[in-house]
This record gives sequence, structure tokens and C-alpha cells, in this order.
Amino acid sequence: MLLKINKPYLPLASGDLSRGTAMAICIGSAILSFTLAIMSGSPPLLSIQILGFLSGCAYSLPLPFLRWKSHTFMAPLCLVIMMGLTALPFCMHMQQYVLGRPFVITRPLIFMVAIMSIFAFVNGLLKDLPDVEGDKKFGMNTLCVVLGKEKIIGHSILALILWIQSKKVDLDNFESTFGFCMLTWKASDRLLSFT
Repeated sequence: MLLKINKPYLPLASGDLSRGTAMAICIGSAILSFTLAIMSGSPPLLSIQILGFLSGCAYSLPLPFLRWKSHTFMAPLCLVIMMGLTALPFCMHMQQYVLGRPFVITRPLIFMVAIMSIFAFVNGLLKDLPDVEGDKKFGMNTLCVVLGKEKIIGHSILALILWIQSKKVDLDNFESTFGFCMLTWKASDRLLSFT
């Protein structure tokens, strides 16, 4: 079992929780959450539940075309859906069904969804850094397995440097923008040498 290698301290991998009990908890939680979403009478809340359930199934279930956690870009996509995109129906639920106001898409809402989606995508790419050994053994082609831990960390450091430098660019100054452009070229050259 993959968990026995990657995370042996978790209840299922350590044997503190049986497989049957874990399945009962998951099924019971799904039934309870769908029941509560339906009872709330809020279509946005029900849509969050449906999106989360389908994304979680696609992420975890070992069925044909699923188990996206083992694919480089499908795992981050699941996290974007669960952490970023579900913010829209959640805000709709809060506005319409809790506060009794009309739902309006605002710039702060778009910004929040964008930031959460970016965070979720990066988290999805980097979440497997500690799990490379088990992922390799079980044939999971996560980004960390494909590139290796060292290259992922190198890419992250370069991205941080670019982000810090981007804050210092004077958009009205040719030398400043040209210098940043050259820095991005050097960084992309360095990224290619890592891969």
C-alpha cells in the first residue's frame, strides 16, 4: 500500500483504522454532507458538494481514467476545482441564502478566486515532494517523480527570485523593463538546464 511508504503514521497505513471503518466514515460523511446540502435548500451549496465529491472521486478512485492524484497536471486541477472554483458558489450561497442579498461578481471576488486557484495549482504540483519514494514504486507520474526533488526546489527558488524582482520593475523606465526581460530569459535558460 502506497500510504505505508509515503505516510506510515496515518491511521489507515499504521493499522489504527481498518479499511472497512475508513470506508464507512467516507460513505457516511458523503451521505450526511449531501443530505445537509439538500436540506439547506441552497443550489449553490449543493453544487459545491457535487463539485467536491466528483473531484475527490476523480482524484482518489482507482478506476479507468480516474485516480488523478497519480497524474502530473490532473491532481492540481482537482485542487483548483476544490479550493479555487468552489469559492464562487460558496459566495453565492452566503450572499443569497445567508445574507439575503443579490449575488454580484466583484473584482475582489475574482481576485480571491484567482489567488486561491493559483495557490491550489502550485500546491497540487508540489504536494508530492515528500512522497517521491512511494510514488516511484507505485508508478505514479507526479511532477516530483518526473523532474525530481532537486529540480522542483530549483524551479521554486527561481520563481521566487523572479517574483521579487518583478516588484522592483519601473514600467516607465526602459532600462528597468529591459533588465527584467533579460532576467526572465536567463531564468528560462536556467530552467531548461534543470530539465
